[in-house]
Amino acid sequence: MCFILPKLIPSFLSYETLNFRLCLFFYGPIDGDNKPIPISEDHVKKGKLRMTGREMLCFVKNFGVLVGDLIPRNYSYWKLYLKLRNILDFAMAPHLCPDDLLLIEAIVTGYFKYFLELEPKYCFKPKDHLLTHYWRIMEQVGPLSKIFCWRFQAKHKKLKATATTPKKNLALTIAIKHQLSLCHRFIANQNLVPVTKFGPTHLVDLELEESYHLFKNCLPSTINVNNCAFSQWVEYKGTRYTSDMTLVIGVEDFSPLFAKIELIVPDYVDDVLFICSHFSNLGFDEHMHS
Repeated sequence: MCFILPKLIPSFLSYETLNFRLCLFFYGPIDGDNKPIPISEDHVKKGKLRMTGREMLCFVKNFGVLVGDLIPRNYSYWKLYLKLRNILDFAMAPHLCPDDLLLIEAIVTGYFKYFLELEPKYCFKPKDHLLTHYWRIMEQVGPLSKIFCWRFQAKHKKLKATATTPKKNLALTIAIKHQLSLCHRFIANQNLVPVTKFGPTHLVDLELEESYHLFKNCLPSTINVNNCAFSQWVEYKGTRYTSDMTLVIGVEDFSPLFAKIELIVPDYVDDVLFICSHFSNLGFDEHMHS
């Protein structure tokens, strides 16, 4: 990204415009905690953006929607971003089919060839070379999103937040703290799967809802239509769902089907019920990658 940004700035946008859009963009409840910070020209020149891995992922994912309308179609360096964005989709995919492996190999090879056409003297880093092995690793162990190191790194924060200021016998302090934490989990009989949490709940008469006739036949028999509980948000298996959040509910003709959460019903046996309204998917815009 530090290579691509100077090719777009100041020809098509400025750092002020980019940072303005970064600050005002609605990232939603999932990416909202990892939204990228404003970008400095000095950081780009040094070749390192001051972002965490999560913030960088959020930035690259949404970059096409953020500034794609300002960039001319078929601009060479924008096409390089789109190739990188395509690789990211496969790297973060939760599921893959065997045919995807050959496609990933071709996409990565095309990415490097196109990069060298634009910048023949560019020196790739050893980390860039790892891209060429992605398809082989996926063939052996499956999707990369299931084995990447973020979940292991999340453990570091608790270990580094030691309760003592002195650094003497730091390894022993961390080990004791870890063992105490494990003992607490055993004594409290805590489950590895997060407990489902609900936000503020209120009772509603479903028959008074304007669109009730559209979903009344889909409701389970356990729902009390005249005195139904609704929640503003729910945390289910570690993911927070809120009203007006968009979900992918399926695939049709190789395109995802989207729906917006209108109501959240928390008392559906041991599960959660979402009442949604469908979106019409008009197609995929390659230039915006959205």
